[in-house]
Amino acid sequence: MEHSKKKLIILLSMASVAALSIIFRRRHQKKNRRAARCYLHTDPKPQYTFKRVLADNSYSPFNHLNLDGLEQKSQPYEADIMALVDNPSVEFKFLEGVDVDLEMSDSYVWVDTESQLTQLADPF
Repeated sequence: MEHSKKKLIILLSMASVAALSIIFRRRHQKKNRRAARCYLHTDPKPQYTFKRVLADNSYSPFNHLNLDGLEQKSQPYEADIMALVDNPSVEFKFLEGVDVDLEMSDSYVWVDTESQLTQLADPF
C-alpha cells in the first residue's frame, strides 16, 4: 500500500507539472500571436502614450507635395547644379598657383601571406 501511494504522489506531481507547463506555454504563444498580428505594434511608439489621438493616418498612403502650381522652385541650387551638368569641367580652385602632380608616384609592396607581413615589419 505504501509503495502504490508513493507512485500515486509521483504521478500526480508529474501530471501537475506537465499541465502547468502546457498552460504557461499556451499563454505565451497567445501573447506572441496577438502582438505579431499588426505591423504597427512591432515598435513602441510615443504616440501610444497620448491620452487623445488627434489623427491616426497609419493606414493612409503617402501623399507627395504638389509643386506644379507654385512659381518657386523646390531646389534653391538648381541653377548651379544645371550649370555643372551642362559644363562638367572639374577645376580645383584651392590649388590655384600651386603645381601639384596628381599621379600616384609612390611605390607599394603587396603582401599576400603572414610571413611576407612579418618580413616587411622586421626588415633586420
